[in-house]
Amino acid sequence: MNAVPADPSQIAGVLSTDAHRIDPNIQRKEAIFASQLQHDARTGMPLFAKLELSLTGLCNRKCQFCPRSDASFFPNVNEHLSDALLHGMLDELAEAGWRGTISLSGFGEPLLHPKIREIVRTIHRVLPHARMEMVSNGDRLTVSMARDLFDAGLHVLILSLYDNESQLVKFDALRAEAQLRPDQMLLRVRYKPPEEHHGLTLSNRAGTVDLSYLGIEKLTAPKTHACYYPHYSVFVEYDGTVLLCCNDWAKVSGCGKVGERTLLDIWSSHQMHQVRSALLAGDRSHQPCSGCNIDGTLMGREHAAAWTQHYQATGEVRVN
Repeated sequence: MNAVPADPSQIAGVLSTDAHRIDPNIQRKEAIFASQLQHDARTGMPLFAKLELSLTGLCNRKCQFCPRSDASFFPNVNEHLSDALLHGMLDELAEAGWRGTISLSGFGEPLLHPKIREIVRTIHRVLPHARMEMVSNGDRLTVSMARDLFDAGLHVLILSLYDNESQLVKFDALRAEAQLRPDQMLLRVRYKPPEEHHGLTLSNRAGTVDLSYLGIEKLTAPKTHACYYPHYSVFVEYDGTVLLCCNDWAKVSGCGKVGERTLLDIWSSHQMHQVRSALLAGDRSHQPCSGCNIDGTLMGREHAAAWTQHYQATGEVRVN
């Protein structure tokens, strides 16, 4: 095996972030979501570009900057997204002609879902024109599994590396053996020291993580600038609960439950409209946004503009 390179960028497909710039993965996704702006043919309402599915209540790691580091707050739960919930969402989106990005990520480790290969295969079969990405820590990944996932229809696998530089060499070799390109399997450096924010563009996960050890103090009042998360993305937990965004680890923003209501019905609900309108105006006084320190405007600009135009045209919710 080759020696570990001194500079991670010597390995192709490495996404390395320092404390003074934005994660290049954010920039990559922003361009993708902007190209996926789509409107509901029946209502003219902008649709989400990103559907994030939290497949499981399990994760095999406890990172210091993640709410899972406190098991009393966010314990492991051996439950998974069911076939019925998955098929219901996919069939609905297929009927609507949706062409966006499905992200297999969420609050758990997707490779711990016992049917992960079947899930990828099903998504690709029902929504052949959708993009499909997965975010994983890679601990359960093998060459054969990687090959199976891409043969089943996965477009991009993003591996977050939390240990040390030896993981770069390990997964670069695995990628080569699986005959995958660097743009198919992206390696994210997440093992940098605290003074470099571990290599992440960090947030406090809507106030559920204490980042004071990094010099990021707790909010004493809500932020007063816009956030675009609920304009371009929708988040579904393994039990079907729809949350305002992926930062709500306390799960206080439940907007409905897939299986009891359709996903598009929840997306177009009055509750979602109220939140979008407030966030467009920089109003974060509601939970969980009141405790969140995330920028929220790094992705979804086109969708936010489309929602502004939609509300102005329909008068459904007043935009300040």
